[in-house]
Amino acid sequence: MKVLLIILAGLLFVASAVLLVDIIPAIKRWIDRIHIGQWENTEKWGLAVKKTLTKQLRKTPSVPVSDNTRFTIIERLKRTYKSKNLQDWQQAALLLGANELYSHGEVRAQVEKFIDSQIDPKTGDWREWNENVESALLAFAILSTPFTKKQKIKPAMDKTAKMLLGLAEKYGTVPYKLNVPNIRFVDTVGMICPFLIKYGVEYGCDEAIKTAWKQIEEYCLYGLHPSQNLPVHCFDVVSNAPLGIYAWGRGCGWLATGLMDSYLSLNASTVAGKTEEQNNPLYTKNNANIKIQENLFGQMSLLASALEKYQMENGGWDRQVFLKESGETSATAMLGWFMKKMFELTGDELYKTSAEKARIFLNCSTRRNGVVDYAQGDTKGIGFYSVKLDALPAAQGFAARII
Repeated sequence: MKVLLIILAGLLFVASAVLLVDIIPAIKRWIDRIHIGQWENTEKWGLAVKKTLTKQLRKTPSVPVSDNTRFTIIERLKRTYKSKNLQDWQQAALLLGANELYSHGEVRAQVEKFIDSQIDPKTGDWREWNENVESALLAFAILSTPFTKKQKIKPAMDKTAKMLLGLAEKYGTVPYKLNVPNIRFVDTVGMICPFLIKYGVEYGCDEAIKTAWKQIEEYCLYGLHPSQNLPVHCFDVVSNAPLGIYAWGRGCGWLATGLMDSYLSLNASTVAGKTEEQNNPLYTKNNANIKIQENLFGQMSLLASALEKYQMENGGWDRQVFLKESGETSATAMLGWFMKKMFELTGDELYKTSAEKARIFLNCSTRRNGVVDYAQGDTKGIGFYSVKLDALPAAQGFAARII
């Protein structure tokens, strides 16, 4: 009888531990959402977002691969709870946000520590090489960090560029997933094109710039809705058939940030001490690059006009922007930053108003501890979109860009 009681007690303990793994995060989430969005002013909100971003850059929270919230201990034990690829673009978004706040001492110090954790300062190579497309966004964020010594990190950047250029040579353009090499996802425009252009500008590689433009041009040709001008999730390069949904919120964000970061990276090839003619934002020394910039700017203008129509009264863009139901923070942060940059490039007050409305939505979606909430979880596959809205490091990073 005593042995039976011990066994039952042990089973009860294990069951309680398993349940607590799921229950504690749910309770914490509920508590953290009390008084969400109740900030005295924009400055305090911005400081809270910055503080949390710095903390998450130091130790990035694991993002669950699935939407499952029950018996997650099983996924944890099987090591399927999180993914290195998913973590790469989460950290990349955090670093992009930190780059915008680099002048703040505590942010700068953490950025430098983070880069040292990714790239060996002695060899300039990756400490842990992740040969996947998502790593290109992390490479772009590192290459974009102010005052980064570009030649010191060149081995890591070369490795990333070689991977992408090799895929483009083999498949025509870069596939997102090698298990479906004929499918082109909108994610790739945001994840790889800014890096390829930045790499091409910094290290004098025209092939990288041409490859990035080919990727963008292909998507804009086959991946946009014929009348709404908003992207489909992906398309088949053999049949050109659209796949997934049109106007997935974060997909719109990937296209918008991909175009803008590519444009700004190419524009960085201008030199100090420019003439009045060269101060034009479409100027570069290379005639081919001038043409690419003009095309990028044209696509950005079309996209901005299309997106503005679907921004909701609360300032957000939804998970599927045509629906206009509640809003989602990762898409809103990406698109709000895009609108902010469009205003800086054009001076059009419409874009300024749009960016400000997006900032207000993000403000209202930020917890008391500075964590940006209500971001959509990771997409499970073509046509399979997360129904979960929760905190996401990427949303934190993208929100910091708009500050």
